[in-house]
Amino acid sequence: MQLTTALSQIAELGLAIVAPSVARSRTEQPHYTPERADPPFELRHYDPQVVAEVTGTGDREGTADDLFPVLADYIFATHRDGPDIEMTTPVEQAPVTLTRTGDALSAAAYTLRFTMPSRWTLDTLPDPDDDRVRLRAIGPRRMAVLPFNGRAETELLRDKEAELRRWIEAEALVPRGPAEFAYYDPPVTPGPWKLNEVRVEVE
Repeated sequence: MQLTTALSQIAELGLAIVAPSVARSRTEQPHYTPERADPPFELRHYDPQVVAEVTGTGDREGTADDLFPVLADYIFATHRDGPDIEMTTPVEQAPVTLTRTGDALSAAAYTLRFTMPSRWTLDTLPDPDDDRVRLRAIGPRRMAVLPFNGRAETELLRDKEAELRRWIEAEALVPRGPAEFAYYDPPVTPGPWKLNEVRVEVE
């Protein structure tokens, strides 16, 4: 019995490790061309994207909790006419309004964003029934990226952003705008296998 229980626990752990990567491999992600890699850092050229996004006031975690259902309602046609839209990964989040307290910058508003599957265009996407949801095109971008694993807690994201910005400075790259955060896995994924990224657009 103890052996059976142990084997079952090992199997569950293996599934928890493998399942997130399998799910990611089956879900469309924004297309990019690698320019170079300096592990763990990467420099990527992202193709143009069409996105659905919504902006809310508050801290990072609070706005994510509030805004995700708004985007999910649009994706899954909860109230609007038209078909469901396929889910993509990752979910992206970026600060859009910054306030200064002493020497520190903090965000007063965040945008949560889903990239639309490549088969959709601005002309073919269903119209949102909620005026908080915006559909827009994002042009090609050159992004410095730091992938990492763990629960996307504010302190960890802050540390990883600082790490990425030190690399950007060391590489003599010129940053453009605030960092963006990307979350690839659902909340139920064990922390050590959650894939996240911090990205900063560069010239």
